[in-house]
Amino acid sequence: MSTVLLALMVAPTVVSAKLPFFGLDVHPLRPGVGQPITLTMTCFEDAEHTRPWGTCMGAGAWGRMAWIHPLDDEGDLDRSDWIPVVGHSTTSGATRGRVVLDEPGAYDVLPLWRTWGPGHSPGMPSVTRIEVGEQARPVPMALAALGIVGAAAAIGWSRRQATRITG
Repeated sequence: MSTVLLALMVAPTVVSAKLPFFGLDVHPLRPGVGQPITLTMTCFEDAEHTRPWGTCMGAGAWGRMAWIHPLDDEGDLDRSDWIPVVGHSTTSGATRGRVVLDEPGAYDVLPLWRTWGPGHSPGMPSVTRIEVGEQARPVPMALAALGIVGAAAAIGWSRRQATRITG
């Protein structure tokens, strides 16, 4: 078993010819900092992804279903930090993993191993680009709502005062 795993890590291009067809869905593609990102790997019997396969190659058993790589300011893969995504089997047979990124910017998601190419082969996923935006700040919206409620209360109070004085 360990020999097979070693072969997968050393010679991914040779081994990929023996993999079942699969797809990797990443959602959302434009998350905010701190927002969970879900990766779902589904295997298929055919390159067109029309006939799902019962289980997805045990990617979780390998420990990593994907790698996420932050890109530098020019959009290149020359940073040294790689983020592994560990997959877990689901009842549907897919493999699912989650990750939370704490820096805004562009990232590439590579299925299975870090040498996955942009157009690996028919029926296999390509590298997926995600753009992590700044964390949404709900505070200004909450303050605006509080201001509206406060203004409405003040208007109501002043009308009651005016009625008391004239009435």
